[in-house]
Amino acid sequence: MITKIPRGELRWFQQWIERDEIVPPSTGARQVVILHPGTRWVPDHQLPTALPYANDPDDARLSARQQLILEEALHTVLDPRTVCHFALYAGFLNESDHGRSDGFNEPAATWHSGRLNYVLFSGELRDSGFVGVEQRWGSGRTYIAGAPFPIVELSYLWTDDHTVMVASPPDTAATFVLGPGALAELILNDSELDAREWSRGDSAG
Repeated sequence: MITKIPRGELRWFQQWIERDEIVPPSTGARQVVILHPGTRWVPDHQLPTALPYANDPDDARLSARQQLILEEALHTVLDPRTVCHFALYAGFLNESDHGRSDGFNEPAATWHSGRLNYVLFSGELRDSGFVGVEQRWGSGRTYIAGAPFPIVELSYLWTDDHTVMVASPPDTAATFVLGPGALAELILNDSELDAREWSRGDSAG
């Protein structure tokens, strides 16, 4: 079930997102970067990826296979019923009517308008991850010829206690995972994820 994000979590998100940070502050013990298809690793404490094929729209997202593997890792370490909060990139939605003209009719949505626009929600992990977002707003949505179809992308997902976070910031072509050692090891040990351990710089807060 998708619900409205609590005010405290909204304020927490707004405090760091406008500082133009790649990933939010986290109490997670380990930090891992998953490279999206077409992305290469560049050792750097601020942005450890480069985009040799930046004109390829597929670079912007994890592959469907990577999404499934990452989701399985999250569900292995966390109960699928874990309360989470998440932000969808809303740059493809009409801001003036909060996406309604694009077919995005979500009474529980909370909009953040800033350097980039996001729509925020809360929900259980099983509804809030890549698979849940795809089922609700992507391929799982019934297609009706001539009807508007919203385009949204999962950019940030975090647990209520902030110990696990997944960040796929727009235009970075990488997904950053912050969390306990068990989660990091699952991700690093799966070759299909093309993941690296990463130690971010002080600018991440």
